[in-house]
Amino acid sequence: MTRHVMVETRKRVVRKVRKGVLKSPAFYFFLLVLVALLFHGRFQRFYHDLPEPEVVPDGGISLVGDLPGYRTGSGYELTARLSSRLPTRIYHYLATKYYDLYRHNYARGRLLTQFVRIDENQLSEIHWMVADACSVLQVHDVPEVYLGTGADPGILVTNFRDPVLIVNSDMVWAFSSEELRFLLAREVAHIRCEHVFLLDMIGGLSGTLDVAIPDYLAGVLFAIMGGDLLEWREEAEICADRGGLAVSGNIHAASTALVKLNVGADVETRYGSPDAELFANQIDDLGESKVTSTSAALSELRNANPFLTARTHHLLGWYEKNRRLFMERSRRPQTAAVGRE
Repeated sequence: MTRHVMVETRKRVVRKVRKGVLKSPAFYFFLLVLVALLFHGRFQRFYHDLPEPEVVPDGGISLVGDLPGYRTGSGYELTARLSSRLPTRIYHYLATKYYDLYRHNYARGRLLTQFVRIDENQLSEIHWMVADACSVLQVHDVPEVYLGTGADPGILVTNFRDPVLIVNSDMVWAFSSEELRFLLAREVAHIRCEHVFLLDMIGGLSGTLDVAIPDYLAGVLFAIMGGDLLEWREEAEICADRGGLAVSGNIHAASTALVKLNVGADVETRYGSPDAELFANQIDDLGESKVTSTSAALSELRNANPFLTARTHHLLGWYEKNRRLFMERSRRPQTAAVGRE
C-alpha cells in the first residue's frame, strides 16, 4: 500500500469517526455533564439567584437619566462593561455576522415589500401603543414598526443604528390588546436602555452557530463563548419587563403576556387564563441537580424569549413590593385617543 493510499484511508477513517461522534447521544451527554461541572454555578444563578426586587422610593418610578427606576443596577453595570469591549475583534466579527443575517431576513427592502408598515394611518392602535411607550419612557424617535410572518416568534427589536420593531403576525390573535401593549412597551424599554446592539450581537452569535455546527453542540459553545452576553441577557430582559410594566401599570396583562410568549396561543377563549404565579413557581422543580439545571439553561440560551419563569417570578415580586405605585395607574389605550398623542 502506497503512502498516498494510507493517508487517504486514514482521512476517511477520521471523517467517519468524527461523523459518528457528532451523531452520538453519548457524546452530547458527555458534553452536557462537562458543561454542568464547569458552569453549573452560573446556570443556577439564572433560575435561583435573581436580582432581589427592590422598593422604589416614594417619589415614584424615575424615567430619566441613565438609571431609570425600572432598570436594575446590575443590568446597567453589565451593559456598560460589555459596551466598553465593543472595539474588540470578537465583537466586530459578531457585528459583521449579525448584519449579514439582518440583511438576509430583515433588510428594509424586504420589510417594505413583504410586511405591513404600521403608522398613524395603518393599524393605528398598535402605532399608538408604541408612540405612547416612547413618550412615557422618553425615547425621542419613535421606531418604525412592521407586522408580518418572520423567523422570530414574538416581537423583534433590531438594528441599533436605527431601531426597528418587527411584530410576528401571530401576536395579533394570541395576545389581548393590553398584553400586546406591555410587550411593545418592553421593546421600547430595550431601546431606552441601549440594549439593541448587544441583542444584535447575540443574534449574530446564534445565527453563526446555527449554520456552522449541530444544534446541541451549538448550545454548548454558545454557553462557553457567550457567557457574558448570556448573563447580560437575563438582566436586560428583566429591565425591559419592568419598563413595560412602568408603561402599562397592568400586572395581570404583563404577567399573562410573559406566560404566553413561548406558548404563542390564545388559551383564554376556551380554557381560561393561565396562572402566572404557578408558572413562575415551576422553576422550583428544577432542584439542585447540576445536569438538569444546566440542560434547562442550555435550551434557554437560544430561546427568543429566555428565562420566562424566572422573569415572571421577578416581575410579580417587583410589582408586589411597589404595588402602591401602580394602583390607579393602568392607562388603557382608547381608540379615540389614537393619533392625538
